[in-house]
Amino acid sequence: MLKDTLVIIDLDGTLLKDDKTISNETLTYLKSLQDKGVKICLASGRPYRAVLPYYNQIGLNTLIVCYNGAMVIDPKQNDKILYQVNYPLELVFDIVDKFGKQSFLNIMVETFKDVYFEKDVPSLQTYTYKNGINVHYGDITKLTNKHILGALFEIKNGELSKDILKFVGSISEDVNIRFWANTNIAEFYFNQINKYTSIQQVAKIYNLKNENIICIGDAQNDMEMISKAGIGVAMKNSDSPIVKHTADMVSLDTNNNDGVRKTLQLLLHDNSNL
Repeated sequence: MLKDTLVIIDLDGTLLKDDKTISNETLTYLKSLQDKGVKICLASGRPYRAVLPYYNQIGLNTLIVCYNGAMVIDPKQNDKILYQVNYPLELVFDIVDKFGKQSFLNIMVETFKDVYFEKDVPSLQTYTYKNGINVHYGDITKLTNKHILGALFEIKNGELSKDILKFVGSISEDVNIRFWANTNIAEFYFNQINKYTSIQQVAKIYNLKNENIICIGDAQNDMEMISKAGIGVAMKNSDSPIVKHTADMVSLDTNNNDGVRKTLQLLLHDNSNL
């Protein structure tokens, strides 16, 4: 039954085309699925404020998983936060103390309402969604917030990446760090918390079984939900062989060619417009 199906969709590289838009065909199809009772949730590494515009564009009425699973929020209940896990700001200080500010082009940390940059330079700001949040610049080590929702580091020398990975792994059991593909930019992530752990909470709220969950994504931060969901789909355009290897299937097409729509039509036995 369609009403017993939960579809989890990543944004960048999955639902969104490379120009960060949703095709009209996919948009119309997702709206029709929701009208038929399918629950469609967006699950992204993005902060909430950067997911909400797409949620509203589709006209969804479900929950949002953001910050790579560190938050579950209900937009329909005045942005009620149902689940939240924070990173310790002290870990940022430890990294800076160990490697020195001279090793970084920029550092960014954020809370739900504020984002802080070490320097007012283009580095990292390109990847930060500034709408709906207070933006600050200055010495990161002077911050007094005990907890943050995310952190980005851009290193000057890529050869330092292995040392940073090793260092963070040695001082924290709960938090780790990973570098984005083909960049010198690293982000925090939780060892035991990811998109799928929050999706499990969403499924419990909706009283849906794991076998009725379809997860679609393209990157390493989607790997847990793709490998553990009832049906896990890796995008055809994914540049991660391990993500494709862990998936039950690869999407019928890429993010630029309605891969999400075409694949859902196949999985949900909807032969229209294939």
